[in-house]
Amino acid sequence: MADSSLHSAVFDPAAKWDRRPACDQQVLVELRSKIPFELPEEYFEFLSISNGGNGSLPVSPLWFQLWAAEEIIENNNGYQRQEFYPELFLIGSNGGGSCIAFDISGGARPVVAMDWYDSKRECVDQVAPTFRDFVGLLGRSDDGDVAPEIPVRVVD
Repeated sequence: MADSSLHSAVFDPAAKWDRRPACDQQVLVELRSKIPFELPEEYFEFLSISNGGNGSLPVSPLWFQLWAAEEIIENNNGYQRQEFYPELFLIGSNGGGSCIAFDISGGARPVVAMDWYDSKRECVDQVAPTFRDFVGLLGRSDDGDVAPEIPVRVVD
């Protein structure tokens, strides 16, 4: 059962972001078995509530696209994480030039963002000190409020 405060944060009606349906528990068991290090329990709880999603962030990189559990290992392998980003475990991107990841270099597992092409790791920015704190940022705009509704314009 997911932590009720995490569940409340994911489904906060003030947070405007696209949530995905919950991940199948067997997929989570398989994912856990393929990760050779510890990740925050809240991350797996999140996937059991919303299997990824996308929306705005109030901090850099200002947008997130969290991968579904089924994509995580394949994407980490595809981006050659062990070769190019050994201190990171990739969990998504901003849909452009930045990855979103856990920093696995120490005991804490902060959520960070980094330019895909920053081979010297000069621009690794902490997005949140914990995954739970990261969830609290989902669907928020950079002014502290929720992301504004974008009007749909029909072009003739």
